[in-house]
Amino acid sequence: IVSAPQITGSVSGVSGQDLRAGITGPFTINPAGTKAVTVMFDIRFPDGLYAEERYTDYEGGYSTRRVSHTVTVRFDCRRIDANGNPTSDWSMLFSKSYSGSGGSMWGRPQALNYTESANVAPDRYQVRAYCTDGNQISKNIVNKVQLVAMRCTYQMPKLSGRYQVRGLCTGGGQEDTYLMNEVVWGGIKAYM
Repeated sequence: IVSAPQITGSVSGVSGQDLRAGITGPFTINPAGTKAVTVMFDIRFPDGLYAEERYTDYEGGYSTRRVSHTVTVRFDCRRIDANGNPTSDWSMLFSKSYSGSGGSMWGRPQALNYTESANVAPDRYQVRAYCTDGNQISKNIVNKVQLVAMRCTYQMPKLSGRYQVRGLCTGGGQEDTYLMNEVVWGGIKAYM
């Protein structure tokens, strides 16, 4: 029996989802026969995060300035069986409030990028994401938030029975060449 390796895989169908549009997902984060242990999220505010506020300037005219704005993003998870059927209710996995500074009105707003992670009890899961602030889409609020990527670290099952191990040489003979083992079991590949 070969011990169960941990590998990290990307979750498909996630890139560029706008979390202001309501619940995004659910996304199945790990293949059948594996147990997720950590979920990682890449969140992006492509245009920054701020609100534009009108005010009376010192000459009595109206001007606009950028002020800080806050958005809360939440991820929920539920357990699923090998066929993708739910075996539990949704529960909160991760929630965080993000605040952006207003910055200068004349400078180009900077994109804000965050990578977050949450540990889960070993099992198979679906994850969904959304903003808890509702659909705050307004010409005066810049708060577009995207789920750019989601990854999952999961445990492969203990390998018993028939499996294939082959050595892979990478680097084409260069100094950084190294050997790793590819384990193929039930259509799932792992590299050790």
